[in-house]
Amino acid sequence: MLYELQAVFSREKFRRYLTIAEVREYLLWIRDRVVIVEIAGEDVVVGATPDYLIAVVIGSAAEILVSGDSHLLDLEADMTSGVSTTIITPHEFLRQIKRSG
Repeated sequence: MLYELQAVFSREKFRRYLTIAEVREYLLWIRDRVVIVEIAGEDVVVGATPDYLIAVVIGSAAEILVSGDSHLLDLEADMTSGVSTTIITPHEFLRQIKRSG
């Protein structure tokens, strides 16, 4: 998922928000703070649909999913698997980071 984040933030439309150097710095910051988990079970095709993120969230018991996808933002935070995950926008995630540290 970090590779996908890098690909998205490297798109030209994000240049007005972040330089390539800032993207690299941000990705290193995230990489140093996340827990990398291996998802067991069925194969998940990354990027096929936003639903692959739900499989990752459930498989990893993630506390937070950061997404700008309205399909995901409209979901109930308490998924049917019993995993309680907060789904927030990138803007809200950055706001929370700035507030906490």
